[in-house]
Amino acid sequence: GWHASPQQIPVLDMQGNQIGEETLDMRTASPETANYVVHEVNKVWVYQQMPFSRFIKRRGDMKKGPKPWKQKGTGRARHGSRASPLFGKSVTNKGPHGLDGKKKKKIDRFQHHLSISTVLQSKWRCMKIVEGLEDWSEMKQYPLEEFLEKCTGIKSGEKSTLIVSRSGYGERYKGLSYDTLGSWDSPLYMSGRYINKLTFRRPRDIDPGFDGNFQLLKARRLVISREAFYDLKAKYEFGKGWAFMDENTIQLEQFQDLAKEMPTERDVEMQVGAAVPLDLWDREKWAEDQRKMAEIEASAE
Repeated sequence: GWHASPQQIPVLDMQGNQIGEETLDMRTASPETANYVVHEVNKVWVYQQMPFSRFIKRRGDMKKGPKPWKQKGTGRARHGSRASPLFGKSVTNKGPHGLDGKKKKKIDRFQHHLSISTVLQSKWRCMKIVEGLEDWSEMKQYPLEEFLEKCTGIKSGEKSTLIVSRSGYGERYKGLSYDTLGSWDSPLYMSGRYINKLTFRRPRDIDPGFDGNFQLLKARRLVISREAFYDLKAKYEFGKGWAFMDENTIQLEQFQDLAKEMPTERDVEMQVGAAVPLDLWDREKWAEDQRKMAEIEASAE
């Protein structure tokens, strides 16, 4: 993948003062293809969210009814049913027909991940990382508005703002005006649920399975907790992000890390393995003797 220039993102405390920096170095598409990749992914994703609920009856959805007129003798063209598309737009095979009219547009998962990481890297100018955001404990709107004004430099509600944190997330029941029970476990979400143009997402939502790409594109200010930034960095970092690896590669790297953490001597392991009896009964007796010896050594210490 293309390696964009790493950017330094300021780290703020809860009072809005800068206390450090973090390096933003995500994998991105090349400058020649980035616009196309992001546009194509967003276009297909928006199309997939359309309800396709309009339904105009077609000939097969209606009763045939009686023959309009007899076959011969009237001078008219022969017809068998008023449900024919020839009788007008009310009965047609070209109108909306629910999900039958939905085209099978798909997004390659790798391309979707690449679009998310590209948009994430492009937001470095309006991105702020906050230390201690996960510890927000009070369900009050005005303190959150003041905090966002310190972080973003604009009045809350003026521009689309996205907060990404592990704990700050909630949602409302579909079609209803009140929040789910799980939303009350997040003081951060409950504090900002009525602030205009403010959206909450978790690091796990910045993923092809959710609307992460769309929300990142829409956001004009991006506030991320330090813990959430580390999650996104592990997922999309250039050359190391697990989102661009297959399962076998991830498993191999995990085994290599375990081997470094717990090094063993292969020759000693081979000698111990050779000492184990092949017969099942002998192996059980050998295991009992080993346990007794271990107990004696432990008691001697």
